[in-house]
Amino acid sequence: MFSKLCLTVSCCLFAGSAAAVDRIVLDAFAIEVLEGIQLESFERNREFCGYLGLDPRGVLRATDARSTARDGCEIVPAPSDWTVLASYHSHGAFTLVANSELPSTYDIISDAAEGIFGNISPPGGRVWIVDGPKGPALV
Repeated sequence: MFSKLCLTVSCCLFAGSAAAVDRIVLDAFAIEVLEGIQLESFERNREFCGYLGLDPRGVLRATDARSTARDGCEIVPAPSDWTVLASYHSHGAFTLVANSELPSTYDIISDAAEGIFGNISPPGGRVWIVDGPKGPALV
């Protein structure tokens, strides 16, 4: 469906935690991944989701995007040798039935529970970033 994207993070220090990776690099990569899934997410009116992480060589990668429902998404685990830094997911097409422009409580709680950043792209073109290690959601 979607090819795996990768980016070498050779200019960034990685000390085993998401906070040690340059946030500008991680955020830019997340936006690139989300831009790649947004059109199909709109067309199919489905959420797509996955993880962003570092492989054993320090390459920033995205798992293949998966779609499981119109208003939810179950992420397939990243490979066990990756260090997962963030999740990503789209919110599908706009609908009056759900508040698709904002992260849901579940979006925020699930990223916080994993202690990772969450990147959410609603139909309006924003990217919400859930600071899972700290808790708040940023736009």
